[in-house]
Amino acid sequence: MRCKDSVSYPLDNSAIIHLAARRKNYTNGFRIVITLKEPVCAEILQKAVIRITLRFPTIIAGIRPGFFQYHVVPCTVPPRVRKEEACLSPMTDEEIKTCAFRVLYCGNRIITEYFHSLTDGYGGMTVANTLAAEYLRLKYAVSVPGTEMILDVDAPAAKEELSDDYFTYAGRRAGAPKAKTVYQLPGQPFSPWRVQATTGVYEAEQILNAAHHYGVSVTTLLAATMMSSVIEIQKRYQTAGQHQKPTQIMIPVNLRNIFPSRSLRNFSLYALPCIEAQDKDTAFEKMAENIGTQIAQQTTKDYMAAALAMNTKAQRFPLYRFLPLPLKLLILRAAHQLFGENNSCISLSNLGQILPPENMRKYIERVDFVLTPRIQSPYNCGVVSFNGTMSISFSRCCSEPELEEVFFKKLKEVIHI
Repeated sequence: MRCKDSVSYPLDNSAIIHLAARRKNYTNGFRIVITLKEPVCAEILQKAVIRITLRFPTIIAGIRPGFFQYHVVPCTVPPRVRKEEACLSPMTDEEIKTCAFRVLYCGNRIITEYFHSLTDGYGGMTVANTLAAEYLRLKYAVSVPGTEMILDVDAPAAKEELSDDYFTYAGRRAGAPKAKTVYQLPGQPFSPWRVQATTGVYEAEQILNAAHHYGVSVTTLLAATMMSSVIEIQKRYQTAGQHQKPTQIMIPVNLRNIFPSRSLRNFSLYALPCIEAQDKDTAFEKMAENIGTQIAQQTTKDYMAAALAMNTKAQRFPLYRFLPLPLKLLILRAAHQLFGENNSCISLSNLGQILPPENMRKYIERVDFVLTPRIQSPYNCGVVSFNGTMSISFSRCCSEPELEEVFFKKLKEVIHI
C-alpha cells in the first residue's frame, strides 16, 4: 500500500532539541511494549501497520530539513515490521528522514519505538493501543470500541491532533526554573553503545496504598524513592572533604491534563523537584511531602503557561526564525550541552494507567514503557500501569545495574509499611 502524497508539517516547538542532541550512536526516543497472551503473528501485525499508517501522519513519519526549519513528512510507504534485535538502537539518518518510527515483534510482544521529535508518551501510547486493537481485530475478529487512545483508523486525522499546542497555550510572561549544577549519576557507557532495560512489576494497588499512607500521589511516591536512591549513590561515591551536590530529577508532565489539547504531537513539559545538599538526611516521609509540594507548585496552569512562553520565546523572534537551520542547530546543541541535562540526573516518566476496553484487555498480559538513557547520566526510568499491575522500567547504557538495585530495594521498604 502506498499513501497519497501529503502536506508536510513544521516540526513542533520542542522537537528540534532532540535533533540537536542527536549523535551517531544516540537517538533520544522511547518504546512501548504490549505483551500479549499468545505469540505475535508478524504477517497480521504487518497488515495492522498498513491499516493505521494514514491515521497518524505526524507520528508514522520522517523528518526532513528545509532551509529554515525541519518538516515532518508522513510516510509514503507503511513501515515494515521487523523482528526485535536490540532495545532502542540509534536511528540512522535514513530512518529519521523516511520513518522515525519502528514496529518490532518478539515472542508475545508488539513493540513500537519512536524518535522523541515525533511525539511524546501520550501520542506514542495512542499509536500503540490503536495498533494493538487493529491487530486483535484482524486476528480474532474482535470489535474493539474506540476510546481516547484507540482511534478509528478509517477516519482522517483531526486538525486538533496535528496542532503544535506549545504556541496555542503559551502565556504572555515567560518563566522557567533557575538553572543549577546538580549531581549526575556515575556509569561508564557500554562500548559499543547499547541499551539494557530492567523492569520491576508490582501490584498497582500496593503502590497506591503506600502513596495514600504518606499522603502523596503515586508519582510523588516514586519520585521520592528515586530521589532517596540517587542520594544514597552520591554518598557511596563521595570522598572525604567533598561537598554533596543538590539532587534534582525530571518529572515529565502531560500538558493535556492542564490545557484542553487533543494534540498527538509533543505536548509535555516537566517539573524539577530538588533536594538540597543540606536536606539529604531528611526522613522519607518529609522528603515525599517536600517533593509533592514542589511538583504541585510547578504544575499549576499559570506556571506551565509561563514555562510554555519561555519555551516558545526564541521562535517568536523574527531574527531567530530566519536563521539558517544549520546555525540554529549549532546554537541549540551548545545550549543542550550547557543546560539540557545538567539540571537533573534522571527522568521519571509515569504514563499513568492504561485502560483499553475489556474485550481487548483479556488478550494482553502487560504493558511496558522504556526511555532511551540520557547522554550525561546513563539512566532513565519509565512507568506505566495496566490491569492492576505497574511496570517500572529502568534503562541504562552502562554495565552496573546500581541505581535500579538501590531503587527496587528502597521501594520494597516503602510499600511494606
